Amino acid sequence: MNKARLYATVEKLYSSLSFNNIIDNLITIFEEFYNLPRINFILFKKNSKPLFLRYKNFEPEFIKAYRKDFYRYDVFTPENLNSDLISKSVLCYKDMPNYKEFIKSRYYNEFIRPQEIKEMLMIPFKIEEKLYFVIGLSCPSERLNIQLLEELAILAKHLKNAISYSMINENNKDLKNIIEIYSESSSTSLIIFDQDFDINFFTKNSNKYFSQFKSNLDPKDLSKKIIPGSLIPNIDLKSIENITNLKQGNLEINIMPFKNNISSLNNKYLLMIKENNLFNNGKKIILKKDFNITNRELEIIEKIILGYRNAEIANELYISIYTVKIHIKNIFKKLEVNNRGNLMHKVAII
Repeated sequence: MNKARLYATVEKLYSSLSFNNIIDNLITIFEEFYNLPRINFILFKKNSKPLFLRYKNFEPEFIKAYRKDFYRYDVFTPENLNSDLISKSVLCYKDMPNYKEFIKSRYYNEFIRPQEIKEMLMIPFKIEEKLYFVIGLSCPSERLNIQLLEELAILAKHLKNAISYSMINENNKDLKNIIEIYSESSSTSLIIFDQDFDINFFTKNSNKYFSQFKSNLDPKDLSKKIIPGSLIPNIDLKSIENITNLKQGNLEINIMPFKNNISSLNNKYLLMIKENNLFNNGKKIILKKDFNITNRELEIIEKIILGYRNAEIANELYISIYTVKIHIKNIFKKLEVNNRGNLMHKVAII
C-alpha cells in the first residue's frame, strides 16, 4: 500500500468545496495516481434512466446506447445488485456470483467487449432512499492489483464523507459562504465531523493538526477517529447541546452541534480551532537569555504548549520518550515549575 499516494489522494478529496469539485479532483486522482483514465460518474434513481454526470475516454455512442437500453441489463445498477454486494466499497465483475453466465450475456458481448474493457471497478454510494451515485472505472487488465483494490476501498470511505460534505455545502448557502471565507482569510481552522469522529471536511489550515499522525497511522484507519486525542479529550458528544469551549495549551477549541432541518447535517459537529500565539520569538529570547533554555528545550516547550503528549513529542522530534522526559525535568527545574499547567502560565506571563 502506497501511504504517500493515499494521503495525497485523501487531502485532494477533502479540498473539494462542491460536488463538481469532487468529480474534477477524482478524474485527476484516478488518472494521475492510479493510471485509470476511463471513468464515468452515474446517478441512478429508481424507475428512471441513469444520468451521466460526467464521463471521460468513453465513446459517446456507447454512452447513448447504455442510456437507451443496456442499463437495464447492467449487473452493477443498484436495482440489480443484492444488498451484500452494494454494501461493499469496491466491486468488480468477478464479484458476481454468476460471472460465467455474465460473460455469455448480450450485455457483455455487445456492450462491454466492443469497448475493450477487460475489467470494470464500481464504487457505489447510497445517497438517500432510491438514489445512488456510482463511479465506474475501466481497467486495462483482467488481473487486478490487490494494492489498488485496498487503496480504492479506503478512498471510497473518504469519498462518501466528501460527498456528504458537498451535499451539506450545496444545501446550505450560508454555511458554504462561511467556509469559503474561513478557507481563504481566517486563521481559525474548521473541521466538520460526525458522531463517530469521522471527518467529513476540514479547511486547509487544519492540516497541521493531523500531520503529526501521518508517520504512525495505518492508512486502513484513515477514515476512523482521525481527530487526535490532544485536540478533543474523551468527551460525550451527545451531551453537547450548545457551543462547548475547550482549552488545550495555546489552542482555543469550540465544538458546536449543527441544529437545523437539513438532513445531511444530522449528527454532525463543527470543530473550531484558534491558535493563540503564546510562544513568540520575544519569549524564546528571554527564555534562552534569562533561564538558560536550550534550543531543543524550546522545541519541547512549544510542543507542550500545543498540547502534545510525550510520545507525540518524541515522534515529532525523532528522540526517545525517555529523552523527552529528561528534557521536561530540566525545563521544570530551570523555570521553577512542577507541572505543564504551571509551565504554560509562566511562559504566558514572561
